[in-house]
Amino acid sequence: MTGLYDNQGVLRCAGRDADDCLAYAELFGLAADRYSLEALDAPRPLQSKPAPRRSHAEQSLALGQG
Repeated sequence: MTGLYDNQGVLRCAGRDADDCLAYAELFGLAADRYSLEALDAPRPLQSKPAPRRSHAEQSLALGQG
């Protein structure tokens, strides 16, 4: 993936490749000296931990039913 950053460091476009970002720059009339292209890391899936299991009594208390 490739990112197009404006001259203030804001990511304006994330594309499959440089051609996608250059098409974005052309579409919005960005002059070549107003942006830079940077390789982006491939997205990685987020690691999450499963929620701890509660007993029926704990669930009832949490819901105010106990």
